[in-house]
Amino acid sequence: MISENFKRITHILFCILFLTCLALADIHAQKKDKVQIVLLGTFHLTPSTSDLYKNKKIDLHTISKQKEIQEVVNKLAAFNPQQICLEYPMEDQIEMDSIYNAYFMGRYKLRDNERDLFGFQAVKKSGIKTPTCINYSYGHFNADTVSNFALQNNQTNILERLQQAGSSFTQEIDSNLTKLSLRNFLIFCNTEEALQTNLGLYTKYFARIGKDRNYTGADLVADWYSTNIHIYTNILRIVKPTDKRIIVIFGQGHIPILKHLFSNNSDFEVIEVKDILK
Repeated sequence: MISENFKRITHILFCILFLTCLALADIHAQKKDKVQIVLLGTFHLTPSTSDLYKNKKIDLHTISKQKEIQEVVNKLAAFNPQQICLEYPMEDQIEMDSIYNAYFMGRYKLRDNERDLFGFQAVKKSGIKTPTCINYSYGHFNADTVSNFALQNNQTNILERLQQAGSSFTQEIDSNLTKLSLRNFLIFCNTEEALQTNLGLYTKYFARIGKDRNYTGADLVADWYSTNIHIYTNILRIVKPTDKRIIVIFGQGHIPILKHLFSNNSDFEVIEVKDILK
């Protein structure tokens, strides 16, 4: 009788152990199958004419800056990505292929922007065929409409606080861009504090503008979120079954929302910028 009970207990324990092993194996497989994604937020090395707040331009042609650029490129390539995604309209992939092919063949001079200096060079060094275009260029974003409403509806105090916050952040960007190496500057740009500061311009200030049934500020913030959700979807659409690691090089202001979206998608593991640039 004791022997029979012992067999039953042993069988039950074996079944529990077997099922536990299967569960652990499944968890391990799920984790292993996740696509690692690096969301590298940058400020424009050649300041944009359309950005609300613009950082200063720096001389990228000194020997020291050229070394710093290569340092970043080497770090990105060492991540061994299968795709490097750039801030270029998704519908213009054929044009991008042509530009990159010209660069690869030595017929195109790199321009002073993050797409060329970081993106193109990292793509070439990684042995990837071409950069991947992921930008969504159909979003509506009109800050003038929001500002005019604030001026006409006694909400100039919000605009003043927005201007102070934006100018302060831009000064911090310029200061770090001047005193830090490009590697350390990019690490700074992608800290949680820097990302939250940029997003806060929308969530803390723009969203307040409007009154009664007018939500002009909230509508602008919604447009910003919508644009980034479309970019996120563009990235989802280009992921191949064989992709294990992807790098996205994009304007820093987009990163907080993209990071939130990918962090809540169990198919992806967000890799911190500081961990690949260290």
